[in-house]
Amino acid sequence: MAALLGRHYLWLCAVFIAGGQISSRAQPFLVAQRSPGIPTDSGLVALGWNPSPDTNATGYFLCWGLASDACTNRLDVGNSTNTSVSGLATGMAYYFSVVAYGAAGQEGPPSNEISYTLSSAAITLLVTHVLLSADSNGQALTPDLTGTNFALAVDTCGSSVVLTQSVAAGTVLALGTNQVVLTLTDGCGNAAYATNFVIVQDTTPPVLSKGTISTWYATQAAAEAAALAATSASDNCTPAAQLTTNVSTIGSSNATVTVSATDGCGNTASVSYDTHIDNKPPIIQTLPQAGGMLSLTWSALVGQQFQVQYKTNWIQADWINLGDPIPATATTMTASAAISPDPQRFYRVLIVP
Repeated sequence: MAALLGRHYLWLCAVFIAGGQISSRAQPFLVAQRSPGIPTDSGLVALGWNPSPDTNATGYFLCWGLASDACTNRLDVGNSTNTSVSGLATGMAYYFSVVAYGAAGQEGPPSNEISYTLSSAAITLLVTHVLLSADSNGQALTPDLTGTNFALAVDTCGSSVVLTQSVAAGTVLALGTNQVVLTLTDGCGNAAYATNFVIVQDTTPPVLSKGTISTWYATQAAAEAAALAATSASDNCTPAAQLTTNVSTIGSSNATVTVSATDGCGNTASVSYDTHIDNKPPIIQTLPQAGGMLSLTWSALVGQQFQVQYKTNWIQADWINLGDPIPATATTMTASAAISPDPQRFYRVLIVP
């Protein structure tokens, strides 16, 4: 029967990207397996691998030889993700790998390499790699990988088999790829080893807390700075100071400012603020007088606040506030002032926060 040799795999990739070039970002993984019922002297080994996620991959080559990285035999298996090789000699170590190819003949790098030996009494261990989502602390607990959901054990000895794992179930795992070695032994003294990759991924976006900003700003830059300052952020694995932040604005008179934050794993969250952006000063339109009162009328933007000021001498340094700031409730606003005994007055209207 067939036995897996070695204590770990190399995780390699072979996929295709636009332009016919090869990328190493996906993770096809070759495993060895024996089909139940195959005689021990058949010289046959069955192999399988996970498919390339790239839609440009049209098929696979299975390569094997009697030494590591020695592809002396090459079999085109088409678009299948499993095949078998016959005629293997008992007691010989064979080295297998898989290469994905595209319609134009371009090839990716080889997958991980496995060593496989046929013997008269052995066991086979087929493992499945595990993806876990991190909790709020950026961690996850090691699952029990000895169950049938994660490992398939085949034994021809007839004795009971024992499957153990090097990292105990319930152990806290950090973000990233964690290796857990599985050991399968039977009553005949045969053993098989495999490394199961438990990958802890951060799938939780940052948490953004929305504050408040003014209903208007003179410039887009001022509105965006205010929105950024009003937004607080936290994340389960990336310190807030290391989050990538972005601020964007749509519109002007009626503007929406959006603040987004992205953590180190690419998860993004955002909040939006409604405001107005107006860099045009108010224009005093009329100064009619009646009954000892002077009326000042100017153009306005609803939601803005205006402060009327005056001074009696043009070269006077300071302006004097005329009453309190006036919130605009219409596009035209008016304020009244008693006509003073001053020989002259100069008036202006300011937009205030």
